[in-house]
Amino acid sequence: MSPPNSSPAPAKIYSAASAASALVLDPCTLGRPFHLLEDFKLTLQRQIDRHLHNRFNQRHNTAFTVTEVAVIAFAPTPGEATWHSYVACGGNIAVRLDRRMLLALLACHYGDHRNAASEELGPETATEQRYGLGTGLALLGELVNCIQPDNNEDVRFENLSQTPPSAGARVLRVNIMEPTLGLSGLLEFAIDTIWLNRLFTYATPRRNLNAPGHDTPLNTRIPVTLIAQLLTKEMMLDDILYLVPGDIIPVRVPETADVLVEGSRLYKAAIAEQGGMLWLTSFEDVE
Repeated sequence: MSPPNSSPAPAKIYSAASAASALVLDPCTLGRPFHLLEDFKLTLQRQIDRHLHNRFNQRHNTAFTVTEVAVIAFAPTPGEATWHSYVACGGNIAVRLDRRMLLALLACHYGDHRNAASEELGPETATEQRYGLGTGLALLGELVNCIQPDNNEDVRFENLSQTPPSAGARVLRVNIMEPTLGLSGLLEFAIDTIWLNRLFTYATPRRNLNAPGHDTPLNTRIPVTLIAQLLTKEMMLDDILYLVPGDIIPVRVPETADVLVEGSRLYKAAIAEQGGMLWLTSFEDVE
């Protein structure tokens, strides 16, 4: 706690170089539970790692591995790999893989992993296009399994060709490395709001439906303290200061009492006497 009369800390002016390295908040993430996606990113990293290990590392003695998964905003960038977009489960979802990484996987597929990191890219071939589509769909399947792990039905992807993602999409960026080939590249998934909401549903901690009392209505599980204010009496301060044990203050029990909850006056109730006890009855809402 600050000492009394302390002056606020003076504003600090940063240099242009320091400001350039400052963290910039993405307004699209404010108020949304992106902080809950850490476990999902680890799950996706393990899933893609397993896919690369089973399809390439085991068969071709390579060392493809995922080093990082990040969630970023979509920003159109000319000159990069082409997006392949699809409609699935009512939402848009897209995938793209760095061309050099794709060609490395294609070379491994044909057993030529020694030339997988060739510097010469050359023109795109029909074989590369077909292999890119198949690889993208396989990787999309891994992503969907991470977002909907309990879905036992096959997800159908309707091809939208090379339609780029919309401006509001979020991108799941996966960094892939192959150290023995000196190769690194990006695998990116772009998901729209529908798929993002599914992702948040997966990431949000699930309530234990089997917990005791969960089937009990909520209004019967929240304790509330009622305070009945029966009367008030005005006295002179001098009279109060001279009160001693045994003094009697004459009062008259009113016909009604105020009923308060957390200091708020909610009801007016009638006061009744029965068996030497006072009871509250005939509650009326206080507007």
